[in-house]
Amino acid sequence: MSLWKKISLGVVIVILLLLGSVAFLVGTTSGLHLVFKAADRWVPGLDIGKVTGGWRDLTLSDVRYEQPGVAVKAGNLHLAVGLECLWNSSVCINDLALKDIQVNIDSKKMPPSEQVEEEEDSGPLDLSTPYPITLTRVALDNVNIKIDDTTVSVMDFTSGLNWQEKTLTLKPTSLKGLLIALPKVAEVAQEEVVEPKIENPQPDEKPLGETLKDLFSRPVLPEMTDVHLPLNLNIEEFKGEQLRVTGDTDITVSTMLLKVSSIDGNTKLDALDIDSSQGIVNASGTAQLSDNWPVDITLNSTLNVEPLKGEKVKLKMGGALREQLEIGVNLSGPVDMDLRAQTRLAEAGLPLNVEVNSKQLYWPFTGEKQYQADDLKLKLTGKMTDYTLSMRTAVKGQEIPPATITLDAKGNEQQVNLDKLTVAALEGKTELKALLDWQQAISWRGELTLNGINTAKEFPDWPSKLNGLIKTRGSLYGGTWQMDVPELKLTGNVKQNKVNVDGTLKGNSYMQWMIPGLHLELGPNSAEVKGELGVKDLNLDATINAPGLDNALPGLGGTAKGLVKVRGTVEAPQLLADITARGLRWQELSVAQVRVEGDIKSTDQIAGKLDVRVEQISQPDVNINLVTLNAKGSEKQHELQLRIQGEPVSGQLNLAGSFDRKEERWKGTLSNTRFQTPVGPWSLTRDIALDYRNKEQKISIGPHCWLNPNAELCVPQTIDAGAEGRAVVNLNRFDLAMLKPFMPETTQASGISRVKRTLPGTPPKRGCRRAVSPFRGVTCR
Repeated sequence: MSLWKKISLGVVIVILLLLGSVAFLVGTTSGLHLVFKAADRWVPGLDIGKVTGGWRDLTLSDVRYEQPGVAVKAGNLHLAVGLECLWNSSVCINDLALKDIQVNIDSKKMPPSEQVEEEEDSGPLDLSTPYPITLTRVALDNVNIKIDDTTVSVMDFTSGLNWQEKTLTLKPTSLKGLLIALPKVAEVAQEEVVEPKIENPQPDEKPLGETLKDLFSRPVLPEMTDVHLPLNLNIEEFKGEQLRVTGDTDITVSTMLLKVSSIDGNTKLDALDIDSSQGIVNASGTAQLSDNWPVDITLNSTLNVEPLKGEKVKLKMGGALREQLEIGVNLSGPVDMDLRAQTRLAEAGLPLNVEVNSKQLYWPFTGEKQYQADDLKLKLTGKMTDYTLSMRTAVKGQEIPPATITLDAKGNEQQVNLDKLTVAALEGKTELKALLDWQQAISWRGELTLNGINTAKEFPDWPSKLNGLIKTRGSLYGGTWQMDVPELKLTGNVKQNKVNVDGTLKGNSYMQWMIPGLHLELGPNSAEVKGELGVKDLNLDATINAPGLDNALPGLGGTAKGLVKVRGTVEAPQLLADITARGLRWQELSVAQVRVEGDIKSTDQIAGKLDVRVEQISQPDVNINLVTLNAKGSEKQHELQLRIQGEPVSGQLNLAGSFDRKEERWKGTLSNTRFQTPVGPWSLTRDIALDYRNKEQKISIGPHCWLNPNAELCVPQTIDAGAEGRAVVNLNRFDLAMLKPFMPETTQASGISRVKRTLPGTPPKRGCRRAVSPFRGVTCR
């Protein structure tokens, strides 16, 4: 035999041995078991507990696989292959079942994955199989997967599929007991570590007008190429029961049915039925993912969420996404409304026609109606670069009079012009004409007219007739604003008192105001405001002349006259006040006379004086003859005196102190303090030192005693009141005889007690610590 023949024979023998070995390992039960034992030995982290059967009925039990960050446990894996199908050039899997599966993935423990370079798009992807593939049954039983803080559990899943050429058919499928537990957003935020970063300066934001102009200068819907699906999909029937998602929102789906197919880009939704805790949804329709993208979708829903529980929604969408799209929505239940809309998303300017109609809307949606709108009609036509808007409705509600509202407006992406907004109410009408512009800054110009407003019928206790005109213009940009009221007129009467308001004013966010004149008049009472709070100088006067306040407001009476002046500069303003009021009445409170005089300046320090005198304050059970308050000085040195004469309380106190603006600290002394009360006179035996520290939010009160003929209350140690601290209070003497004014004439009490209490600076868990001496000689009869 030649050498060449020997070599050829050797090669053939090796190939036959290899093929025989592969056939033995794959085609026989013994060989298959040998393969799994080898895998168990040589694959890191893999552990196969038991292997039974062959390809026609293969079962793996107690399978484990562990790697850093990944742990998999499988109680039972079953595979049944129909080998007879191979004679017909097809692949048949009769059964693929997984039972008692536990998967835990911790991404923090997994090694970093290598960055994969993105492959260039090589064109549409087509998935097809040269041989038919049939999976008669696939089943999942008790599968639990945890990926970081997200858990997915499946109790029971059964399905089947058939893949022939480019068509994949999902056979009737059942899913029962699905739970998806998502982490709550707040918990995730706490775990995240925010690393400091340097933010690059951002360019100034474009004005709103430019942003909207750029947005609508091109179609809202961009160019859309035909969607090429890699295969045709047909879901014959997908049923779900007890599907639940938890997290920030808990959603439970009791039942679900899905039937859908997609053949060559033509998608058909035969049925989508969902019954969940939030409501019921039924949908069907068709869509084509090519050409103009025509759609035809119908959806019906019943909501089960407050406050719209029981709301029924009917939606119909037709037309084409790249041509005219038509939408119709009907709402019935707590909200009754019809909406019709047509739009062209692929056209610049966004053509849009919207019409909303409702017989009645109200708030709240359940229970007693507080506010109600009847016969609402809203219509918008044109495009966002040139549209008209109209609205008609009648409103009524609690604490508001019935009114009819009409609105007509025109606008574009840079402004809206209110041709007329009319509110017909109170036997008259209020009209507003305005222009709102946002090309650069947000600016407005408006005119508000009151004509024949009469409140006598709606508010008989406060009858009034009013006419007026208010013109205004202004702008808003960034954090600043400015406003100008060139004309302000209001005439009429309130409760037979003549009303007259006339003036002009303008101001801005820097509190710079110019008021050439503002006149306010109600009956015989008037007020005048005139002057300027300028860039540097301040020169503003406010004059009050109210000789007859009786019935100006219900329960109000008396007279008032005075002058308030603002002078100086912005850096050093000065406020002067001189106001006198006599015979004031408010409900059951009456004051014979009030006099206020003040002169306050603010430079590097606030300084000045303030004198307040109030005479004859009376109301049931209170009669104060005189109250005087005198304050003068500066931040560095100031003092205050308070004097009260009357019943049931009278007394006096002096307060002197100084304030350090840099340290935010005030120190003072309370002295010459005594009060006459129903239980006798109380007086300080020594001055009280006070120390308030604003940065620490603490105040210190020095040792002192309050003395009464029948009692003595002492604070022997300095009190530090704040978030923490404590106070010792001693009731050195307390004679029950001082309670006599509050006890019936037939009851008498006598006796003396001593009490010591330690009060914590924060609320104690179990009260205060106290030491009480027994009453001595206590009698009660």
